[in-house]
Amino acid sequence: MIGAKGHLIREISEECGKVLIRFPNENMQSDKVFIRGCKEEVEKAKKRLLELASNKVSLNCKRRQNNTSVA
Repeated sequence: MIGAKGHLIREISEECGKVLIRFPNENMQSDKVFIRGCKEEVEKAKKRLLELASNKVSLNCKRRQNNTSVA
């Protein structure tokens, strides 16, 4: 979800008033994302990240269906 070299996260940060977005390290057993900024911009960034996450899940499901039908 982060994008190549953090491009996607930087883009969201810029769109949302330069909020700070931090993901947990891969070795941590947490799924919490830290977003810091003014309330309105944090909510905007949160909404955008949740939209991306739901789209990623949908894309993964579609790929599995396509792979299953082809195989």
